[in-house]
Amino acid sequence: MKPPVTFNTGNVEWYTPPDIVHAVHQTLGHVDLDPASSSTANETIKAKKFFTAADDSLNRPWFGRIYLNPPYARGVVKKFVSKLISEFNTGHVKSAVILVNAQTDAKWFNSIAQACTGAIFTQGRIRFLQANGTLSKNTPTLGQCIFYLGYDVEKFFAAFAPFGYPVFFGKKII
Repeated sequence: MKPPVTFNTGNVEWYTPPDIVHAVHQTLGHVDLDPASSSTANETIKAKKFFTAADDSLNRPWFGRIYLNPPYARGVVKKFVSKLISEFNTGHVKSAVILVNAQTDAKWFNSIAQACTGAIFTQGRIRFLQANGTLSKNTPTLGQCIFYLGYDVEKFFAAFAPFGYPVFFGKKII
């Protein structure tokens, strides 16, 4: 894989910090599937099922309530976004929270913006966890955006309000 644009370290694994995970659980209730994870990451996420890189999640069915923090590598994020939108549109995914870089010029970003119910543009950059469970001393060079696909956007906005600015995007589902 090419190095990610955000850190340029060659590492594509950036673990979600507990405060974001707490808001995910407040929004979704629980996570049925984390399709871009690892056993280390799932210690924090606590998904009922998770797929690792070895599981090739892009070629497996996704289901239920999804939390997705995709690998930050060129060409990979768009594949995960496309898969999430497809699985949501078919009804396999009931609701989802996806954490990505706020790359507003990217086609994949515009795709998820058009498909989502709402989004939060983070105020400041998220400090991700390292594999050892400690907060990284560095932050990404880009800000982040947290998208929601589902039927309870008010719950999403309430849970994620401390992180930034709520925006209605795409389609409003009633």
